[in-house]
Amino acid sequence: MKSIFAVFLLIGMVYGDIVDTVFKMGYPKLDKGEKKFKTTLPYKYRLKDFKFKWNVTFFTIVTFVKKSKVLKYSNLSTLYKTDNRVFSQKERKDITYLANLFRKRKNYPIKNYDNYQVIIYIDNKGKMYAIENFKELKSMFGKIDTPAELKVWIDLKYKHFNEYSYKYIQGLWRVRFSEFNLGNCSYKEYFRYYNKDGKYIKKANYFRHKAKVCPRIEP
Repeated sequence: MKSIFAVFLLIGMVYGDIVDTVFKMGYPKLDKGEKKFKTTLPYKYRLKDFKFKWNVTFFTIVTFVKKSKVLKYSNLSTLYKTDNRVFSQKERKDITYLANLFRKRKNYPIKNYDNYQVIIYIDNKGKMYAIENFKELKSMFGKIDTPAELKVWIDLKYKHFNEYSYKYIQGLWRVRFSEFNLGNCSYKEYFRYYNKDGKYIKKANYFRHKAKVCPRIEP
C-alpha cells in the first residue's frame, strides 16, 4: 500500500504536469476585447471602478473566519477594499457586532460556506453602514455595468468562483471561468452569461483537458 505522502507527491506531480501542459497549449486563450479580472485583494479595485448609485466614499466586504460560536474581530479580513483605510478598534467591534447579529438570521444571504461576510460602506458624511441583503446591494449598484460590480455580484450572489476574465457581448456579460480539479486530475474552462440586472442566464462549456493517469487516495 502506498503511503499517503507518496500519493500526495504523485498527485502534485500530475497536477504540475496538467498546469504545464495547459499553459503550453496557450490556455486560457482570451478573445479580442476580453480582459482579466483584477484580484480581490485590498486596493486592487478602487472607488472609480464602481458606479455606485448611492453616495459611497468607501466600500469593502469584511469576512470572518468561523472559529467559534461567536465571531471575533481578531478574525476579520477584507476583500474589495477600495482604499487603504484602517478600521479603528471601535469600528472593528461595531462590524463584528453586526456580523454576529446577521449570523443569527437563518435567511441571511451574504455568507460563503462557514465564513460570514458583511458588506460595509461609508457615505459622504462619514457614516458607516452595512448591507443586509442582495436587494440593497443591487440598489447600491443599479445596473451591473462595471467589471468590479460584476465580480462582487457573482461571487456573493451566486457563489460562482474561479472567474478569470470577462467580455461584454450583445447585451450580456460573458465570464470565463478557469478551474483545476485535483479530484479527477483535470483542467476546464467554461463561460457563464449574466445580464446587467445581475441575472444568471446560461452556462457554456469551452475547453477541458484531463491527465491520462489520475492517482486516487485509498484507505
